[in-house]
Amino acid sequence: MQVVVTSSKLGKAGQDRMKELTDKQNADLGAKSKELQTLQQEIQTQGTVLTPAALAAKNSELDKKQRAAQFAQQDWQAQVDGLNKQLLQDFQEKLLPVLEALRGEMNLWVIFSVGDSGAAAVHPGLNLSSEVIKRLDAKYPGK
Repeated sequence: MQVVVTSSKLGKAGQDRMKELTDKQNADLGAKSKELQTLQQEIQTQGTVLTPAALAAKNSELDKKQRAAQFAQQDWQAQVDGLNKQLLQDFQEKLLPVLEALRGEMNLWVIFSVGDSGAAAVHPGLNLSSEVIKRLDAKYPGK
């Protein structure tokens, strides 16, 4: 099954969507991290010359930004998990009819995903992955 996901156009499109989201996430979290580092450096370098009230305000701002960064990271993770779940569900909905058609044409009773099913014995010549990928790409050629 993993070969079908990584090699089919449909699977690659899903991987591209995940990469776009994680790239956006990394840029956003990187910017927040840089803000935190800058503020921490300001507190360290200016801590002795700031008034106690100004130092307390900077520490309060730092705490607030740290909580916001932590929330953003949790939010991004939820978005990644949600997109991954959605993409896998969409992939399965499109893959199952292709597998069922192939099973019927080859007069097979069942098609296993060896990596997932823990099959005890498998004939190596009966690997249908490339045929499944070919049919899936033909049925869903676009993004």
